[in-house]
Amino acid sequence: MNEMMKVCGCQDGGGCVSMHGSVDAGSSRELRRRDLLLSVRFAVSAVLAAAGWVLGEGWPGFACYAAAYAVAGVHVLAAAVRNAFHGRLFDENFLMSVASLGAFYLGEYAEGVAIMLFYLVGEHLQERSVVKSKQSIASLMRLKPDTVRLRDAEGHVREAPAAEAMPGDCVVLHPGERVPVDGAVLEGESSLDTSSLTGESVPREVAAGDEVLSGCVNLSGMLVVRVQKRWRDSTAARVLDIMQASAERKTKLENLITRISAWYTPCVVAAACLLAVLFPLLGDVSWAEGLRRGVVLLVISCPCALVLSIPLTFCAAIGRASQLGILFKGSAFVDALNKVRMVAFDKTGTLTEGVFEVAEVTAWPPFSRRDLLFVAASLEAVSPHPIARSIVRAWNGERELERVEDAKVAAGKGVCGVLKGRFVMVGKASWLREAGVVLQADDEEDGSVVVELSVDGVYAGRIKLADRMRGAAPAVVDFLRSAGCELAVLTGDTVVAGQYVARRLRIPTFHTNLLPEAKVSCLELFQRRLGGKGYVAFVGDGMNDAPVLTRADIGVAMGGLGSDVVMEAADVVLMANDLSKLPTAFGLAQHARRLVRQNVWLIAVVKGAVLALGVVGVATTWEAVFADVGVSILASLNALRGFTRLS
Repeated sequence: MNEMMKVCGCQDGGGCVSMHGSVDAGSSRELRRRDLLLSVRFAVSAVLAAAGWVLGEGWPGFACYAAAYAVAGVHVLAAAVRNAFHGRLFDENFLMSVASLGAFYLGEYAEGVAIMLFYLVGEHLQERSVVKSKQSIASLMRLKPDTVRLRDAEGHVREAPAAEAMPGDCVVLHPGERVPVDGAVLEGESSLDTSSLTGESVPREVAAGDEVLSGCVNLSGMLVVRVQKRWRDSTAARVLDIMQASAERKTKLENLITRISAWYTPCVVAAACLLAVLFPLLGDVSWAEGLRRGVVLLVISCPCALVLSIPLTFCAAIGRASQLGILFKGSAFVDALNKVRMVAFDKTGTLTEGVFEVAEVTAWPPFSRRDLLFVAASLEAVSPHPIARSIVRAWNGERELERVEDAKVAAGKGVCGVLKGRFVMVGKASWLREAGVVLQADDEEDGSVVVELSVDGVYAGRIKLADRMRGAAPAVVDFLRSAGCELAVLTGDTVVAGQYVARRLRIPTFHTNLLPEAKVSCLELFQRRLGGKGYVAFVGDGMNDAPVLTRADIGVAMGGLGSDVVMEAADVVLMANDLSKLPTAFGLAQHARRLVRQNVWLIAVVKGAVLALGVVGVATTWEAVFADVGVSILASLNALRGFTRLS
């Protein structure tokens, strides 16, 4: 079991694997070598045990059994002695050693060999189960590049370590190669496989000017990418850091098991000694029978099944989540999702897409809608404002935009200038009213942004822009509502915009015009209102959400092209920037808890029944071996089975 825990990357039976212990090519070869060694040891031990059974009583039979015992259990005995010298006397190796040697003392040589033989097989099968649960996490190590192709100013290309790629350098990517660092396409067109980061199977088309993330695979054309971040700051590096850090964060249940294991084994040994002495003293059974019952108790009471199955379940959940583009920063956060009773959302970029598009153009005679959009785009071309950029993007006419004379940008109000000899204003309704323009349309409170236009002081029409609701938002909100979660919107946007989104999604609580510190205050108010009876989760995407993501019981970040700060602050990252993965994360957490409960009940019922039978002398060592090794294997396979089927 100790060797298995090393493979798990666990300490004291808790926690997930560290990426440093991941299953790479070298450790796969090591696992095959261990498979071969196990097969040889098992075969030799089984043949010797069979020979002992054939020879029967006497020294020849005993010698065969002893040899079989040594082949199967030498590593367990050695581990028990080694741990004893390091102050860790009472562990599962000690239990198995005492139990098997006790069986030999009683003359039950076959049972003694069986304890070690089945423990050997069970340990290895559980080890393979752990390795299998780590493969999806370990596959992330492929994201780390060894070398890159750097192109200098003269066009010469050389290979260099990935760490040497600096912002501003040009990296050449051939088809089939993985993007080594975050950057922007300088030359070429291609398709990218982003499944390693996002879990999405549909390739993403990129061309000059598009951003690319490290870890994606170039599928078709050759690309030249200008480096924006060093490897250590790139998306793939942050993903690996998150998975490595997840090993250090255990659930409360795992921590409880770690604390209990310190005194559990000594108590079991004391109980076995008491059982071995008590019944003979009462005169009910012989000393040999009392010792046999004590041995049965030792075998049954080995905590391997519980110590392994719970961490393995959460590790399997994290591994499956990583395949689906969801990164949990530790098993503690998988379990914590089950305790969420309130979810607060940021609005822009989370419930909405965060990109404004022209939704409606209303022209006042004699202008047409096309003329109105052309005039507005010509003026807005001089402004860097996101709304202005959206209007310019919306113009896709045959002619180029006109040059505006005497253009002036009024910060927070709009743009004015002379276009073909006519004075044009584009901006807020209040700004146009201040200039004496009589508007012909009423203000609307539908959450959209309205830009008014006038030509030579005469109202010309309006352009309405909307921040589109994410397609998944209604379904996600309905899922959380059906799960019994309270819902709220915390946004820095206006009352009108916040209220519009909240009403469309039927979210009763919304707070608007919030600065980052005000969002934190609102979240703390929610936490006090729950009074410790549940957790508050926050879902956000922007840098301004980092403080509230940190303060929330569970911070969920919309990842992908999000800021580094947001990914660092969050506890769960949705790598595809896809809100629809939030119910999937909750589903994984619920499934993990169900599997833990199933395994705990399985272990408790089987071991409890066999323990009761062993105390009264009905159960033998064979049943005890099944109650220990057999149940450990069943619990481990149950954890993996559950997440293999879950999509």
